[in-house]
Amino acid sequence: MLRRLFGDDVAENDAHLSEYFIETPAYRMALSGEKRFIIGRKGAGKSAICQQLQKQLPQTGALCIPVAPQNIQFTALKLGLRDMARQAPETDTLLQRVWYYGLLCETALALVKSLRRQHDSDFSQIAAFVEKHYNYAQPNAFDRLLHTTGLFLQQMEIGIGPLAVRRSGRLLDTLAVETELGQLRLPIARFIAKNLTQGVYILIDNLDEGWDNSAEANTFIRGLLLAIYEICQPNIPVRLIVFFRSDMYNAITREFQHVDKYRQFQEHIFWGRKEIVDLVAQRIRVNLKIKRPLSDLEVWETVFDERGSTEKIPHYIIDRSLLRPREVLQFCRHAAEKADLRGHPKVTWEDIFDAEHEYSSWKIGDLGSEFLSYFPGLKDGILQRFFGGSKRLAPAKLKELLEEALTDPRGGKHAWLENLRHVDDLMQILYDIGFLKARAQGKIWQSARDPDFNIMLAEEFTVHPAFHRYLRIGHRG
Repeated sequence: MLRRLFGDDVAENDAHLSEYFIETPAYRMALSGEKRFIIGRKGAGKSAICQQLQKQLPQTGALCIPVAPQNIQFTALKLGLRDMARQAPETDTLLQRVWYYGLLCETALALVKSLRRQHDSDFSQIAAFVEKHYNYAQPNAFDRLLHTTGLFLQQMEIGIGPLAVRRSGRLLDTLAVETELGQLRLPIARFIAKNLTQGVYILIDNLDEGWDNSAEANTFIRGLLLAIYEICQPNIPVRLIVFFRSDMYNAITREFQHVDKYRQFQEHIFWGRKEIVDLVAQRIRVNLKIKRPLSDLEVWETVFDERGSTEKIPHYIIDRSLLRPREVLQFCRHAAEKADLRGHPKVTWEDIFDAEHEYSSWKIGDLGSEFLSYFPGLKDGILQRFFGGSKRLAPAKLKELLEEALTDPRGGKHAWLENLRHVDDLMQILYDIGFLKARAQGKIWQSARDPDFNIMLAEEFTVHPAFHRYLRIGHRG
């Protein structure tokens, strides 16, 4: 069936990911250990990179430790952080020590499980520490981190909701904490240096599961950032790579006074048209078992029938994405489902136009849910105002439309709208999230490629084609 030729929309769930994984600059930077933060929009391929690293790193001789929280775990922790913020003035410092302690414990556990060196004095010390202090019965790494967090805080008589039961006003005893860490980090560093020439990689993914842009959630992640800077030192051969949604990373670091220390370790995921064409073609090659040499566009033509239009199907589909692989795969698969239902041997323009109706509805819904923590009511309060309107808008016309949204007395006004200083701020938001494109200096600008574009330079704005069908803007038929 045609729909099976594109694999799973969620790349990390695809059993054949390794066969058609595209080695992007972000992947290569992560593999080399040069970058610690891989940042990209939802659906840009962060988890796919993480999964591929888990397969590739051991082949280089490195030890790989994945850590991925689940929604319920993050929620349980977050509830207790409200108590801690009131009881411990040094919240950021405390959470830094918690992450540092927990991640070193995870490293110690992985070394004990993976490398048996009974006659090595460093190994014996690490194994004894794990046996005495670390709850390795928990099967999930983040569960172990939470358990360690609770024990760690109990030692200092500071309670965090469900993670500890004792409460006290006692402040952080930094000397006691450093003594505990000192018993673990030096033998770990020596043992890794002797036995793992490529070191240890800790991969942290899915941090957005349960994250809601609250003060508690952001404080918890800032503790991780501080711990990473401390762990990733030349004398400790442990590298951390954290996969961040771009909006999450921006929110966490917006008021983070140490953010300048981290810029050299950031790598942003950007996809161009050529790379996405290549990605889809590679999936088709693998699933159709194409062995003969064909260009990427020729591979597309084995599945898509372009008769009846002068427009190229790959460009049409990619133009209706925010340049994220998952969106393109969704569109291709859905169009292939339509073709299968009609008994078409290839996907036709009829199938593509039919699929676009539902796809466009998905995309505007996805946009609203992606930014729900920041902009509640975005879809109904703002985006729906473009319904039935013009595809192209002069800046003055766009401002007039958005001014009405800001001053409309109907319905409740969300705090984020009330806090906007000017309608230009709302225009910037719509550009940043990808709803609007801009034309300036003879070029079309969009945030997926040009996140730093100054919208005040725009000569004209365009509603992104992904949303045209749903909003009845310049649609066919």
